[in-house]
Amino acid sequence: PISNVSTMEKKPLPKSTLLDPESTSPSDSNVGAPDNSNTTSSNLSIAEKTTSISNVSMTGKAPLSNLSLSDTESTFTSDSKVGSPDNPLTIVIQLSGEMGNHLDKIANGYYLKWILEEECNITARTMLRPQLDNKGSISYKAPYGRESLKLCFPNMRHLDFKEGFSLEFKDREKEQGEWLGPETHNILHQRNEDEIKIDLRIETLKNVLSTKTLTHPVLPPNATISLPYILVNKLDASDPKDRYNERLRELFRFNLTNPLCCQERAINDEVAVHIRSFLPEMPRRGMKKGYEELSPNQTVNALLQNYGRGDKVAVLGRFEEFVQPYVDRMKESGLDVRQLTNLTGEQAFGFLLTTELEIFGIAKS
Repeated sequence: PISNVSTMEKKPLPKSTLLDPESTSPSDSNVGAPDNSNTTSSNLSIAEKTTSISNVSMTGKAPLSNLSLSDTESTFTSDSKVGSPDNPLTIVIQLSGEMGNHLDKIANGYYLKWILEEECNITARTMLRPQLDNKGSISYKAPYGRESLKLCFPNMRHLDFKEGFSLEFKDREKEQGEWLGPETHNILHQRNEDEIKIDLRIETLKNVLSTKTLTHPVLPPNATISLPYILVNKLDASDPKDRYNERLRELFRFNLTNPLCCQERAINDEVAVHIRSFLPEMPRRGMKKGYEELSPNQTVNALLQNYGRGDKVAVLGRFEEFVQPYVDRMKESGLDVRQLTNLTGEQAFGFLLTTELEIFGIAKS
């Protein structure tokens, strides 16, 4: 099914924007200061510091302008109830993929945080954990999403994208599994392939926090991850985030004035069509159910059936050779086509944000 595009995949970033080398083994320490880099890629080369994650404190009904985007580092003690202001619950956000996936995962984590704080009176903090490869090292993909967010999303620059890559996280994962048992642990520590209803996760968490017969493990005095904790991969698609739409818009405020983020803007009466191009990127997966894309003929005859000769259409996609047949077919039908396959992922995302008429594309990916 075709629906509005929510994210935009990206071409490989120029090497000049990937100046922060990845470590190859986890660290059990978090020392440093927040990243205060600005929008230029040269300033983004400053090595990321590894302080405890800062996140949006958005309890109550305060106006967005009064909301703080920084928290202090948290430590946990056995005599302080998890979920209290001095012992916040840790929400570990498991990142993966590139910019679009990062936005989705971070939105899911903050969405859960706001629900817990406002509807359940459970104080929480977020922690980002980078995507790992099969050897347990940070994936080669991790810098792409991280640098995109730091470059174009001002409220993302202070975040520590590696905080959850630590020996402490592995310790908490093992301890929580042994403490709560596999069934409860797997609801709180979400596997990538699982889609767990958010109500079930919240109810399970509340049961763990309120069960007095559970003997709470004693954590070291310098612990920064709570027990229990929640790991977020994704939230069930049936739960829209509309109630926090304005907060998410502020959290993901985009820098439209930086040409590295927005080089082209949509014309007022221009329709945008995003061709995802699964097949050239992932030949085997692209053949599976759920990765189908409309053919050029179907795109013109069905998707764009309400548009005719002279109507303006901008076509975006990351693989020019895959996009070209769509452009040719649209031109044959008389549409006034502008091909934008030379944009980076950030620039294409910026273009879509300026589109005022319609955006067509696959909702997936």
